[in-house]
Amino acid sequence: MGEPSISEIVPGLFIGNLWALSNVDFLRQNHIRSILSVNDCNHIKWAQPCFTELFPVERHLRIFCHDSSNQDLLIHMRRVCDFIDESLSHGRVLVHCVLGISRSATFVIAYLMRQQHSPLVAILADVRQKRPRVKPSANFLAQLEV
Repeated sequence: MGEPSISEIVPGLFIGNLWALSNVDFLRQNHIRSILSVNDCNHIKWAQPCFTELFPVERHLRIFCHDSSNQDLLIHMRRVCDFIDESLSHGRVLVHCVLGISRSATFVIAYLMRQQHSPLVAILADVRQKRPRVKPSANFLAQLEV
């Protein structure tokens, strides 16, 4: 199993990997209050009482998506951005995929572009300063340019 990894991109908004989500103590220690899961797996821990008590259904949004050249993320953008907005009013938010590199970064970048009314290139540079491993796929970058 890998090591939990999260990076704070803007105050209260984090990008992380699947292992961060898998460690409830790590989430508690980092005061994470809401989670956006963007991957193609259904993690067994999500159903365990220790997890559902900390993150009831209204604090955990799951978006099933692949990191592939034909995955459409645009259909989820409004819902995701609204979830992040609402969740930040309650505390820290973790957006994760498997590695915290492409899918989660794409959604965080989209959210920041909407909030800050800034272009992709500027937001991507800012996000990479906080989490250098961020590398949205070519497909996801093209969708962010829409």
